[in-house]
Amino acid sequence: MYGAHTQDLPYTLQGSGTPSILLDGSHNLLKDSYIAYSSGSGVRVRSSGSKVENSVIHNTAYSGLNDSPIRASGQNTEVINNTLFNNGMAKVIDLFQINQGKVSNNEIYNGGLQTSDGGGIFAFDTNGNGTEVTDNAIHHMLSPQDESLNLSLIHISQ
Repeated sequence: MYGAHTQDLPYTLQGSGTPSILLDGSHNLLKDSYIAYSSGSGVRVRSSGSKVENSVIHNTAYSGLNDSPIRASGQNTEVINNTLFNNGMAKVIDLFQINQGKVSNNEIYNGGLQTSDGGGIFAFDTNGNGTEVTDNAIHHMLSPQDESLNLSLIHISQ
């Protein structure tokens, strides 16, 4: 799929621009897909029990805003066996308010083509509530300020 080239300009810490694919509802499956060249996110998951599996997603978030190849939120969301690379932001898998999810066996590289904030796997405003992050290969992140941006966890207490 050739990605989205339009960009909304919402409050960029809470929302991101136009994704190529939006999984909304519950128990959605995106599998064996190829998504490329999106100014926003490749896939945004806003549902329970959904899965992004065995897909290649690249050249996303070249607008430099708060987007990633996969932005996953919700309950029991799974991101498994994907190859994700060449992202404008340094965050490649964005776990925003995820609960009891699973992120495993993904290959992540070349994040941070335009910005240095984030990490290969980035969790914001969540403690994960039982989310499992395991066996992911994160390499060649391109942040000019910090070459070690692989995993970044930020929890905001309210």
